Amino acid sequence: MTRPENKRPQRPVIIDLRALQPGYKAHFGRGIGRVAQELARRLPQAAGDLNLKGLIQSGLPLPDRTILGKYPLITIRHPWPRSRVLDRLPGQELVLPLVTGRQRGLTHFMAHLDGPAWGGGPAVVTVHDMILARRAGELAGGGWARKMLRNLEARAARRARAVITVSAVTAQEVTDYLGVSPDKITTIPSAAGEQFRPITDPERLARINRKYGLTSGFVLTVGGFDPRKNLPRLVRAWKRVPASVRKNRQLVLVGSLEDRSQVRPVAEEIEKQGLTGSVRLLGQVSDEELPLLYNMARALAFPSFYEGFGLPALEAMSCGCPVLAARISAIPEVVGEAGLYFDPAKTDEIRQALETALSHETLAAELSGKGMKRAALFTWDRAVADLAEVYRKILRSLG
Repeated sequence: MTRPENKRPQRPVIIDLRALQPGYKAHFGRGIGRVAQELARRLPQAAGDLNLKGLIQSGLPLPDRTILGKYPLITIRHPWPRSRVLDRLPGQELVLPLVTGRQRGLTHFMAHLDGPAWGGGPAVVTVHDMILARRAGELAGGGWARKMLRNLEARAARRARAVITVSAVTAQEVTDYLGVSPDKITTIPSAAGEQFRPITDPERLARINRKYGLTSGFVLTVGGFDPRKNLPRLVRAWKRVPASVRKNRQLVLVGSLEDRSQVRPVAEEIEKQGLTGSVRLLGQVSDEELPLLYNMARALAFPSFYEGFGLPALEAMSCGCPVLAARISAIPEVVGEAGLYFDPAKTDEIRQALETALSHETLAAELSGKGMKRAALFTWDRAVADLAEVYRKILRSLG
């Protein structure tokens, strides 16, 4: 008589879902949050052989129920959640490692800023960009506290079993700035969500037009208002576009208006240039509205000085919206030959791109077609398959 084999339970893979919770840092609704949402939605199907669990934080709204229902949940309760430094130290470095370490599995933190620098068991971290590491000594509100957080975040990346980056540029910077071995880095580009596609329903387009009072053929910009987004220079470039070309058109800026210190320089530039009626600040828009805006826009202007990936450009191309982009950092990796490029430090080059896109129908149509073909190369199915294979490789090494 043979005895039954004693099989050990499969180690869990804990997916950090906190980026899907409104109020957790600034992830929700922005690039990190959108990437985390798409991955979390698809992972259960791509990694059905793995023991997936979800990590959430108490005291915050829950993630979307269609995602939440796919994961057995682990809840972390952070002390002093309103203080960034205090939250980082006892919460991130004591409570979080205890919670994840007890699971004896692998934890994937959707941003390296969210993982502990010590303990907590094996981890995978995603590095979306190196903005903070590149500018640690010059950020507004800097000092010992911010530098300490940067050092902890760097250590969290170095101790991880694997580091996921979203572009080759970011992968190189992770090595250069954080000292992570290239052997630990896997580049998995993001993709646009399924809602970003050409939309021809005239009523849906008209409804969004009426809601915001937009003129046809506007130029759109999507993202934050922090200095690297280069929006005051974009406003100055818009002013230089001949009045006959931008007549009855608008420059439309989409992004959260909550940080008034970042919005103020842009608003002041708009007023200084006498463009109050020509430049619109819409604030944050819903996931349902953003694809409609891309579809209605004549072009997306993307003048950033630095991007770890450049998701708005990919979303725009998926909708058939021509992209006018800075030839810098990871943006060319995403846009390829499908965009009209400029030097983001040269106002007149931005002006020329704007004028060209508004004046030449044939070129705009050509960029639209190239953009949709380019965007089709980036898929979430491929991303989650590659990510699941990273998990499997680490689990095999753990035994």
